[in-house]
This record gives sequence, structure tokens and C-alpha cells, in this order.
Amino acid sequence: MINLTLFSDLPEVPRECVKSIEKIGNGSFGDVFRGDAWNLPMVGTKRVSVAIKTLKDENNKENQTKFVKEAILMNNFDHPNIVKLLGVCFQDVPHLLIIELMEGGDLLKFLRSCRPMDTAPSQLSLNEIFSIMIDVGRGCAYLEMNKHVHRDLAARNCLITSRSSSMRVTKIADFGLARHMYINEYYRVKGEDFLPLRWLALESAHEGIFTTKSDVWAYGVLCWETITLGDQPYKDKQNSMVLPFLRSGGRLEKPNECPSELYEIISSCWEENPENRPSFSKLLEMIETLHNNPEMRSNHPFPLTQSGYINNGFDASQDSNISQHYHQHHRNQSNDLTGNNGRFDKSDNIKHSGLPSHLRSRNIPNSSNVFSFDRPDSSISANTEITTISGDNLGFSDDYEIPRNSNNQTLSSIISFYAIIFTMTV
Repeated sequence: MINLTLFSDLPEVPRECVKSIEKIGNGSFGDVFRGDAWNLPMVGTKRVSVAIKTLKDENNKENQTKFVKEAILMNNFDHPNIVKLLGVCFQDVPHLLIIELMEGGDLLKFLRSCRPMDTAPSQLSLNEIFSIMIDVGRGCAYLEMNKHVHRDLAARNCLITSRSSSMRVTKIADFGLARHMYINEYYRVKGEDFLPLRWLALESAHEGIFTTKSDVWAYGVLCWETITLGDQPYKDKQNSMVLPFLRSGGRLEKPNECPSELYEIISSCWEENPENRPSFSKLLEMIETLHNNPEMRSNHPFPLTQSGYINNGFDASQDSNISQHYHQHHRNQSNDLTGNNGRFDKSDNIKHSGLPSHLRSRNIPNSSNVFSFDRPDSSISANTEITTISGDNLGFSDDYEIPRNSNNQTLSSIISFYAIIFTMTV
């Protein structure tokens, strides 16, 4: 059992007020369930649908630390474009995190399901695409203001409240890799951590350095995913080819039918020098200003035809993955980057064990400092899915790999955590 003496701010919920209904996936620390909860501090007595994350291996102190860290991290966020922590159950085992559940599921799967088919146009308009990018940008600007680095911004790690455009709000989720940033500090990743290769800024891939400006790079890739309705970045390249391509000055190309003004903003996120990338507050201002252009508020299907996006042979049935940590899937059969063979399990069943951690004593930002964005409140409901992503013929997932330096050595660096100074008893 986790001793919560030093964590009295966490919203503890009685176990009898939480009911699991069905398993919806495997998280980093254990199974994830859809369920109901009531008597939640933030919601009141009414019964609401929730996602329930479990801590499977109660004897693993490192996983306990990470589990509590995620709870503390999410508990300090208060923004309409960031998924909320509603409660924890730490008094009994298995330990639980209770999180709002979004009816629309993950953004990547939603985007792919909206692609035009031979018999039907796209289900999204350019106006809606802008709204998605602005929603995520607002959440990112809030994290930037509070000096938090997400480290895994991607469409698969965002959730939507509804498929209906009138009710849809996009929120940032999956803070398993998130870190708190202070001025003049940076974070490196130690040893065997798997990272989102195709979303990584150059300094993150080469040196393991993560800042808000590396999140800006990833946000640019996320915007590219959105405008292409879920295409895979650098789809024509194996993982081993991505970093050399970026080092040589290569970048994601302008998607067909993407407004040139929008691509100019997105591509500014991929400046090699982090200092030359815009801040999230500046990015948000530029995108919102462009969105005010009547041409960008078109409600016609976007793109108009299958040829309007880069990869018109995409299999829309391919699922995305929104769980927390990323590990190699060992397979006997190789496959190409279309990802039709093999599946990728990001649970701790195949995790490399024994990663060291360094605990730093720092204050957590005051969550009362909230950006006041004029957006409707989202409902807590329904039916999010946690699914899988396929791998390539190198034995890694298409999205996650250990970054290596120019000498092909695994990066030597430090996993920095919150100031989690607590005692645990099993």
C-alpha cells in the first residue's frame, strides 16, 4: 500500500465508489478498464463514466514511484484541453488512477476513420482541422506556462470528447513521459527508454535533451498528422533512415491541399536550432489569426478526394495506441512500414527492468494559474479505446525506438522525476 501522508492533495476515492465494467487495454503499469465512479471530489455524487488505470505489479517500487508521479502530475493540471485526473484509490490494492473517459476515443484513430473513401467524402472540414490544432495548442500553451514538458505529443496521445463537431473538444492525454521543467534545466533519458522517434526533435534524438521547444517540434508533427488525416510521418522511411534524413535538412513535406500559410507555420516548428522555434503562445496566436481568414473556415469536406492527402493507400482500419511507455516487440517475422504484420505491446510485460531514477526536490507549479480560453466544457463519458500499433522489419514499433548518437551508442543520461519523496510499503 502507498503511504499517502505526504500526498494529502491527491483526491482519494473509496474503493466501493468505483466499478470496473470492461477491460479496454493494457497500460504501462497494468490493465486499463472502462467503468463508473461516484462521490468523486471534482464531480460530486453523480455516477460518471471513467477510465480506470491499475497498478499490476504492486511489488515493483519503480513502477509505484512512476504511478504516483503520474497522479501528482495530472492532479496539478486544470485546463479544458488536458484530460483530468478525477481520483485515486491508493488505500487498497490494486492501486487505481481514475481519469475522465472521452466518448470520441483517440485522435489518431478518429482522423483515420474520417478519410475519404471511393464512395464517401472526407468527414472533416478544414474548419474542424483548425479547431483540433487550436485545442491541442491551447493545452500545450498551458503546459508551457507551467513549465511542463510532455515529451510524447502525438495524435495517438490526444483524446476527443465526441465525434460530433458541435460537441468535440480535443484534449492532451498520456503523461507517462511528461516531466516538469524549470528555467535552465533540461532532462535526458537513461538507457533503455523507448521514445517516439518520428516525433522527436533533433536535440532529443541526438542528445536526449527535452524542453518546451522539443514539444514544439512534436506539435508540428501532430499538426501534420491532423492535416493528413492521420498519415504516418516519414512513412516511406524505416526508423534507421529518419534521423539521417532530418540531419541532412529533410522535413515532412507539405501535404496536398494544405494551405501554404498553414504549412509555413507548421514547418517553423522544425527549425534545427530550438531557439529559432516559436513558443506555443506564439504558435497559437499565428494559427488562430490564420483561422480567422474566411477561407480557412470552410465547412466543405477536406480533402475533397483520396488524392488530397499524401498516402492514398492508407488502411483506415489500422489502430493507434495511447498507452504510456514504449517497448520493443520481439517477432520472428519481419514486415514493412505499412505495418500489416506484428503487433506492439507497450505494457510492462516486455519492459527492460532496472532503469535507475533520480529524484529532485522541487516545488510543483500552482495549478491556479490557468489560461482562460473561451471553450465549452467537455462531458465525461463513454468509450475510449487502447489499441496497438504495428512494427517495422527492424524489430521496433513504427513510432518508438531507442534514439542513438552518432557513434551508435545508447544515450547515457538521466531520468528526472518530480520531487516524489515518500515511503512505500508493500
